[in-house]
Amino acid sequence: MKDNSRKFNFLAAWLTVVAVSMGLHAQIVRPLEKPRKIDSKTRYAIVGNWLDDEKAQLTASRHVEILIDEKDFSEANLRSILGLVSKRFPSPKLLFVDVSTSLDQILTPEERDEGVTSDMDGPPVKQHLWAIYVRSTEGEYFRYSPLDDRSGNKRVQLTVPRK
Repeated sequence: MKDNSRKFNFLAAWLTVVAVSMGLHAQIVRPLEKPRKIDSKTRYAIVGNWLDDEKAQLTASRHVEILIDEKDFSEANLRSILGLVSKRFPSPKLLFVDVSTSLDQILTPEERDEGVTSDMDGPPVKQHLWAIYVRSTEGEYFRYSPLDDRSGNKRVQLTVPRK
């Protein structure tokens, strides 16, 4: 019994030395870095990201779904977020981004698998704020629901094609 206790104490001491030396090594190898400055003050989450026709150069496209808090929904914040997303996904050239402000606007994986069609007799589709962004060879723009008219939309042209 005394022999087992001695082995246990030795093992505990050895593990402590190893753990401390690994911690010191990690600090020496990778000193604490200052946090990187983020360009956007608005929090957002990418909740969907997929490619279509990935191998077809002319028709390849990326689709991204973003969720933001409704209180942060503004044209200025959309410009900032969509600029960051466009930089994050430089290819393919054709990029579609859907911005939602409620989980009710986002399809579950099961709904996406089944395919969904619109229901004309259902509740208003635009009961939450939304935006869509398009980047193509024709330029880039986004449309969004103004705060005072959720069923309407306003177009913001960001860039035009170079001639």
